[in-house]
Amino acid sequence: MQFKVDLLKKMPPFSQLSEDELNRLMKSADMIRYKRNAVVYVAHDPSDRVFVICDGRVKLSRSSSEGREVVLDILVAGEMFGEMVICGESLRTHSAVAIDDSLLCALKRQDVELVLQTNPDLAKQILCHVGDRCAELELRLEDQIFLPVEQRLLLILFRQAGRHGERCVDGSVIIHLIQKDLAHLIGASRETVAELLATYKKKGVLHTGYRTIRLLDMDAISAALSAEGCDSRNLQSYAYCRAKTIRTLALK
Repeated sequence: MQFKVDLLKKMPPFSQLSEDELNRLMKSADMIRYKRNAVVYVAHDPSDRVFVICDGRVKLSRSSSEGREVVLDILVAGEMFGEMVICGESLRTHSAVAIDDSLLCALKRQDVELVLQTNPDLAKQILCHVGDRCAELELRLEDQIFLPVEQRLLLILFRQAGRHGERCVDGSVIIHLIQKDLAHLIGASRETVAELLATYKKKGVLHTGYRTIRLLDMDAISAALSAEGCDSRNLQSYAYCRAKTIRTLALK
């Protein structure tokens, strides 16, 4: 029990809860290990739990009847998903799959709701979290409509660097992402993404490895995004993710 409490205490926004609130929340929570590529839930499953990632990574996606996939988000340790259950969702609208071997904390819906009733600050933080995620999805949708593939690729690399990147001593940033998921994030084919990555690899901007992309020259990516010819929508999208990326990387 104490192990579960100590883990959740490190996860925002639950870190602000008192020991009693954490104990109440974790009393019936489950710590579940998922192997790589294991399904956490699929669309139309009952929504009855909120998940917090203690270790590993999880992909959220939607698929068509023809098997085409759209990646909604890729989450890492410390992030939460399935939170729409506390906003009235009864059935899942997407699928969640473990990208790596992962440890998830599954919080029961009724337990989270009870804690929220006595902790409005937590409720506010979770609503802000939901709002931020919706805003980013809207921004990515605009990108897919108005921006060419190359700029969409650079933008998503910037965003992933800010949220999940590992800063190295030489100033480069490592992103753990396979090309297939990267293509699904920006609404492009895997072949197109591979060609663009190869082009920027030749320019010395990045390096691709096994399930990783190392961004070697963030300034070059900035220059490519802010180059002459970018329209106002591009610049607005770029400015948003650049500010977020720089702020996040500064804390790492």
